Amino acid sequence: MWKFAKEERLGKAETQLLEAYVQTTPTDDHGSIRLDALIGRLSNFQKALTENDATFLEQRRGYKSARIVDIIEFAESREFLALKGTLWASTKEDLWKIFHEPPEPFEVLLTGAAGTAKSTKSWISTCYSLYLMSCMWNPQIELGMAPVDEIFLIFQSMRLETAKDTLFERLKRGVDASPYFREHFRRDARSNSTLLFPNHITIKPVTGAADAVLGLNAVGGVITEINFMPVYANSVRLRYSEKTVFDVGSEMYRNLRNRIIGRYKHLIEQGGFVGRLIVDSARNHVGDFAERKIEEARKDKTILVIQRSLWDARSHDYPPDAPMFPVEPATEYQPARILSSREDADDPESVIWIPEVFRTECEQDLEHALRDLAGEPSTSTGRFLPFPKEITAAQEGYVERTGGSTLFRLQDASLGRVLGIKSYDAELDRPDWSLLIDEEYLRRMTLEGEGAFAVHVDTSLSGDATGLAVGRIVDTRRVEKGRFYGKEDRRPMEIHGVFAPVYLIDGVLRIHAAAGEQIDLNIIRDLVLELNRHIRIKYASADWMESAAMLQAWRSKRIVAGHVSVDKSPTAYFEVKHAVRERRILFPPHAFLDRELRRLKRITKGGTIKIDHEPNESKDCADAVAGVVGVLQRCEAKYRR
Repeated sequence: MWKFAKEERLGKAETQLLEAYVQTTPTDDHGSIRLDALIGRLSNFQKALTENDATFLEQRRGYKSARIVDIIEFAESREFLALKGTLWASTKEDLWKIFHEPPEPFEVLLTGAAGTAKSTKSWISTCYSLYLMSCMWNPQIELGMAPVDEIFLIFQSMRLETAKDTLFERLKRGVDASPYFREHFRRDARSNSTLLFPNHITIKPVTGAADAVLGLNAVGGVITEINFMPVYANSVRLRYSEKTVFDVGSEMYRNLRNRIIGRYKHLIEQGGFVGRLIVDSARNHVGDFAERKIEEARKDKTILVIQRSLWDARSHDYPPDAPMFPVEPATEYQPARILSSREDADDPESVIWIPEVFRTECEQDLEHALRDLAGEPSTSTGRFLPFPKEITAAQEGYVERTGGSTLFRLQDASLGRVLGIKSYDAELDRPDWSLLIDEEYLRRMTLEGEGAFAVHVDTSLSGDATGLAVGRIVDTRRVEKGRFYGKEDRRPMEIHGVFAPVYLIDGVLRIHAAAGEQIDLNIIRDLVLELNRHIRIKYASADWMESAAMLQAWRSKRIVAGHVSVDKSPTAYFEVKHAVRERRILFPPHAFLDRELRRLKRITKGGTIKIDHEPNESKDCADAVAGVVGVLQRCEAKYRR
């Protein structure tokens, strides 16, 4: 009270009035004033001073109930939800963390395996928020709202039926059977699609539209199965946005969170806020929403992450002394595998111990068993390069370094038509290569590094397009953790505090065949030879056996040439991934390359890892860039501490 008086610079008379007003606050049996009542009185006094209106002093503040039960008593007591004997020990432990364990969270991520009572914890937590508001004299005043404003608690899923069946209906049945809610905070029985309570409090299930919560004064809510929501490219919602994909789950979460944070941020920071934003979903794949939120929670202590395996959640069914076997989870570089012993793991600290009763499921499909039982995300789906900002930064860095021009005048071309050649004869035809090669770029380019260029051609005779990329190492950059993929032993390697290469991709060209024609490898062969007249091409590679004659022609010009396939080994793509993440690669803005990089998928099949494209998509340009990077890393990169 005295601190408040000092901060408000109250005069002596006002301070005496404040003291008298505070002393009228009701006390409990021990003569103590409850904190919520004291804060309410001080807030009333401040409002009365600001508005010069003493009627604000008459407002009842804080909780009207003499005793507020905790969430476990609320869930188990016959007076409230009467769930005693049905809640697992892990469920009660998690409910306590959500509302009573410091630091007090606002956002809660419930994830892990399927069948770990995530939905149960979600609806009970929402019901407890309803109970807390029912105990207040005036929840609108406590939340800084107008008395006539409606307060919403939201249930949201991709399908309205899911939000209703898994959350809303269970809460409705719990409320209808509760003596407390029937006698003290009865809902309007005429409404069943939404639940209407006194003090304009509404519980509402909404559709999966990302903007479904716009206009609602939400104080909390649940978004369920967010990891399984679709991601769209070319959405009309991106028309005036810099985003390349529309992630329904992320947009849904962002809209609901921003509405709550925008209105109640100061109350959340003060502590004791009645609402919780709960995201409830089993794990799906590497790079999903849950993974991003887990990473964010490492820095933001207002985010509580609860992730449980099936045997952890149901410890009563799987005692810790039950027989178990070790499994090494998937890494960036290799699929998950069942081990004979913990010592067989590349990283013994990462080993997961699984009850022996699940061995059959693991032997049949280890990846799905880990996802469904252990809550480990799938590695066979999901974006390979989940770094949209870093991909954009690589393009912006290229423009800044080169002025925006690139080695090739075109991004996509049918070479014969561009050069005006119907049937190419290397001895007779003299193509005007300036129609394709930007000679001004060649004159202005800075030959940084050692000037050793690499070319890779991702070849195709017909059907798919051919990708061609030209690049070099131009610099080194210190990274805290250098990552490498050992091709021979297929194991990751790390070097801390290393100077790693910076790659510059000077040009990317997508080559396609005109209707009824095939891609002529002879033109591609001579295009590389023409480039070699202007820059020192040290390495040239292609991925088809049919390209043997092309490789031989390059070798005759003292170019180191050979077959390189980025499909047979993911080594080159992992270096691209690390270079993008560490901002060690620059490549030109190229519509096809940009789309391919952002849509690459990691596929785990038959114990091997492959980087592939989505159905009806391609990766010709991405393969060409990966081929260049892979050759340069293997032949030219010099790592040093």
